[in-house]
Amino acid sequence: MFNFTNHIFLCVFSLFTFASNITYAHQISSDDYSVFTNPTNEPSKSIGSYANGCIQGALALPDDLHYKLVYPSRNRYWGHGITIDFIKNLSRDIYSTEGNGLLIGDLSQPRGGPMTWGHKSHQTGLDVDIYFAKKPQDELSDNDLKKLALISLLDKKQENINQDIWSKYYSNLLQRVSDDANVSRVFVNPIIKNQLCLDNKGDRSWLGKIRPWGGHYEHFHVRLKCDKNSEECIEQHSVPTGDGCGKELDNWLEKGLKVYSSNKKPVIPKELFLHNHPISCMALFDDLN
Repeated sequence: MFNFTNHIFLCVFSLFTFASNITYAHQISSDDYSVFTNPTNEPSKSIGSYANGCIQGALALPDDLHYKLVYPSRNRYWGHGITIDFIKNLSRDIYSTEGNGLLIGDLSQPRGGPMTWGHKSHQTGLDVDIYFAKKPQDELSDNDLKKLALISLLDKKQENINQDIWSKYYSNLLQRVSDDANVSRVFVNPIIKNQLCLDNKGDRSWLGKIRPWGGHYEHFHVRLKCDKNSEECIEQHSVPTGDGCGKELDNWLEKGLKVYSSNKKPVIPKELFLHNHPISCMALFDDLN
């Protein structure tokens, strides 16, 4: 739970250090953020970095014909306005061109910050997971969502693309995401990135934003750029120039960092502690006092 005494200390600390432009507090934990069920009532602003930050004035992803939240009970459907708009626009474009809706995974918690499990990023309302499985045409009840099959694009050995599933659709979808000017990068499994490199000829500049990362074979992870009005948002460095289909990708594949196997999933502690958490995030706790 949130420690009120520590909060007072941090506020006093910030007053004494303001003149020195100190912008970081001491330690915060995922349990501190887990108490929030609603956002703050103010304009959307992302604060800090993707893996050490928060969001004020987060917006809830509303229900829509063109997409469906897979895990609404997690209360991780909050994001910055540009993230909400991105999901709406993408899903409508895909529905128009491909004829199907999208299945949406986690965004952020109501006030962002670290989560007790599942992610180390997704803290500033600028990350969203989107599943490769297409949204069924039928309306999905909560019970239907629990039974929903989320496909992997890899074969049973998780060593190659499942060619029985793979189609041009996935390349079209990921290119549409990458082409969005507000998108910083897109994380996919290295095997999926490799398949994109094999399939696409000609102008492959869009592939540069498609970044190889372990796991990410049932979903891809979209990271949006900082909004211009979020002065304290820390942008991730730009992706390297080029299509990313060379040495870096080869290193991922050669080192066997393609997947997290079922018995070796990354362990994220139940309570995640962050040091040097942005002081501006501490204002999100004011209504707990």
